[in-house]
Amino acid sequence: MAGARHARSVGALCIGVTNNLHSILSEIVDFPIELVTGPEVISGSTRLKAGTAQKIALNTYSSSIMVRLHKVYGNLMVDLKVTNSKLKQRALKMIQSATLTSAEQARTLLEEADSEVKTAIIMHFSHVGAPEARLKLKEMNGNISQVLGISAVRDGPEVIERDRWLGPDSSRSVKSLTEKTQISSPTPDQRLATMSRIAARRAELRQELADLAAMAAAYEEAVVETHSEL
Repeated sequence: MAGARHARSVGALCIGVTNNLHSILSEIVDFPIELVTGPEVISGSTRLKAGTAQKIALNTYSSSIMVRLHKVYGNLMVDLKVTNSKLKQRALKMIQSATLTSAEQARTLLEEADSEVKTAIIMHFSHVGAPEARLKLKEMNGNISQVLGISAVRDGPEVIERDRWLGPDSSRSVKSLTEKTQISSPTPDQRLATMSRIAARRAELRQELADLAAMAAAYEEAVVETHSEL
């Protein structure tokens, strides 16, 4: 509480995640997120429902931020710092997945890009050196998808699939691909269809949550019965 109050006093944006309605923390912060999970199956063990719900919410929130900060290309978290051998291997696999090059080609791209994955991907598709690739990224505020003329989440995987069809040695650029396929904004009917799919998925998720709640209640009842028998 004291930390939230101090943050507010210095003008910082405050977000609070709680598992109860109308808590003191919710009154202090700018944006309260109240995940009402109810009583735990094992009293006092808040790492169960409450902790799990908070972790899911924070993971979703942080992942969304990474997308908004242009650190994601397709389903790849491409803006990483290669600080050890494990991360280097991850970077190489990302480059291979995004460009469909061989392991050796990916290694060459990564080395020429000074271990910058986004720069390496742009070098491959735009057929430019590392300095020009960095300049393109800077002009687009680090948005690799705008540099390549696609949408990060919507079109990234589709472009990768087109490259897969053309083959890893294709000399065609992403710009020519997008011009050929005439990527455009969705029509009203497409938007309506998308909204319908989202609504259906939400309904499925509500049912899944209801099923989980029923399972939790049954488990809690079983624990209580076992305890009474003991």
